[in-house]
Amino acid sequence: FTHRELLVDTARYYFPASAMLHILDAMAYSKLNVLHWHLIDGQSFSLESSTYPELSKAGAFRPGTIGCGATRCTYSAADVAQVVDHGLDRGIRVVPEFDTPGHAKSWGDAYPNVTVRGCSANADLTPLNPIEPFAAELVKGVLDEFMAPGGTFRRSGADRVHLGGDEVHTVCYENRAFCRDCDRIASYLSAHNLSAAALVDQWHHAVHGWSTALSLTPIVWEEAFTMSADGGASLAPNAVVQIWKEEGAALQPTAAAGREVLLSAGWYVHSSSKVEDFYSIEPFHLDGNWTDEQRLKVLGGGVSKWGCSGFCPFPTT
Repeated sequence: FTHRELLVDTARYYFPASAMLHILDAMAYSKLNVLHWHLIDGQSFSLESSTYPELSKAGAFRPGTIGCGATRCTYSAADVAQVVDHGLDRGIRVVPEFDTPGHAKSWGDAYPNVTVRGCSANADLTPLNPIEPFAAELVKGVLDEFMAPGGTFRRSGADRVHLGGDEVHTVCYENRAFCRDCDRIASYLSAHNLSAAALVDQWHHAVHGWSTALSLTPIVWEEAFTMSADGGASLAPNAVVQIWKEEGAALQPTAAAGREVLLSAGWYVHSSSKVEDFYSIEPFHLDGNWTDEQRLKVLGGGVSKWGCSGFCPFPTT
């Protein structure tokens, strides 16, 4: 398989850039060739933006907290360049993830109007507000800064970006009783005869349009495709779908629908993991009648290390 990934989640458990270099060294020994860098989530915005500096100033972990034991809890442009270059020297592509519209609380820590405020006390369940114009302006600006040709993550021609799309808490868009913004969004849905899923599709259509304009190949979590109201038409034609739920049940159907796919289900690192667990999973051993054409859609897969994977408390706020 051409895509052999390790996901590292520094949005929930910060590693200094120097530690990221050691991780890349270990990946090279293991013949892993993609670092999926989960830099941003509801708990923290660890990436320093020159366009919107308040994102990390207000949204990053504070030193000495449960998510960051270091003296600094963000990555500068120089840090990112060092990590990307270190990876390139070892044949490893660094793919950053900008997960929207779900998992977005940290964006709202800097700019409260871009998220649905008061919808949930759990940072994972706070989504962006898709009908707030500045939310789109903000996300587009961040993508332009980091992913435009010549941007920090585009060094040496890198052209992949992960656009998330998972676990969008759509009840925040439908249930007027949740919060003030919920009522505003529910009124918008009613006025435009839209479902919450269709509203999420509109968001994906915009974000994938920006990625296409930047000549990027986007990757999304499976819900962006499998739970789409328009059958995935809102995604970029070249979008790759990453399967992580229900033991990979969606892998073969998504490949059969013509999408290139990655498998993550079954390859999550946690405190009770055993090495044999990771060798017992093979994409083509999953249920489904695979054709040769569908097999070619499977680019590979990824091992995921979320937060500190059960070795410390998982931050939810």
